[in-house]
Amino acid sequence: MKRLGLLSGRLLEQRVGDGGLITDGWLECGTCRIVCDEFNNVEWDYHRVGFGILYKFR
Repeated sequence: MKRLGLLSGRLLEQRVGDGGLITDGWLECGTCRIVCDEFNNVEWDYHRVGFGILYKFR
């Protein structure tokens, strides 16, 4: 089964039913929190300081 999701303003297709979802490389932009607010089906908590997105430029 597949489900469509919204991430960073783009629709993504993900496989459902395999027991997990790999979120490596996703940005914590908050799009899901805004889009899913009407149905209250996303819980949003910010990370403690020092956790979350880490950008490395070389």
